[in-house]
Amino acid sequence: MTLRNFLARLERCRLVASVQGSEKSPTDHPETLARLARASVHEGVQILRLEGVKNIRTIKPILPLVTIGLLKRQYPGSDVYITPTKQDADSLIDLGCEVVAFDATSRPRPKGTDLPGLIEHINRRKTLSLADCDTPEAAEQAAAYGASMISTTLGGYTPGRERTEGPDLELLREIVRRVDVPV
Repeated sequence: MTLRNFLARLERCRLVASVQGSEKSPTDHPETLARLARASVHEGVQILRLEGVKNIRTIKPILPLVTIGLLKRQYPGSDVYITPTKQDADSLIDLGCEVVAFDATSRPRPKGTDLPGLIEHINRRKTLSLADCDTPEAAEQAAAYGASMISTTLGGYTPGRERTEGPDLELLREIVRRVDVPV
């Protein structure tokens, strides 16, 4: 999928449904999440943000929509947990995810992975890269390293930025002003 095709799909339906269940919650089950994804599609959603190999493997075949995939993994010595390594990105690409979302904060990454190398790896696999950022500076770095798109997913979830009541629209405005890639 090209960035142009992704943006055209997003233009048709501006809502991306993030269909995820918190670990050990009642919704943390592939079939339950598949039902929630189906309900989202019923309402017109055309892009899903899905987490986890089992969930993606269950949902993608029955709802062959554009998928933003991510893996939440804990590694010793690193607070980065959204698709932290190249191997994690490969797992998502091998599952057919058109977009790989990853932590693009300045925090140390595990297993010797660096942010420029991760972005380059995803792009080399002909997959769109979505940088989940916490600050305008992180967004600038990710864009400079070649990220296809930026999101404000981690704003307020790291020491880099205080949490806001509701969406951090100021963070969004600042990132849009600073980068030349879709946000």
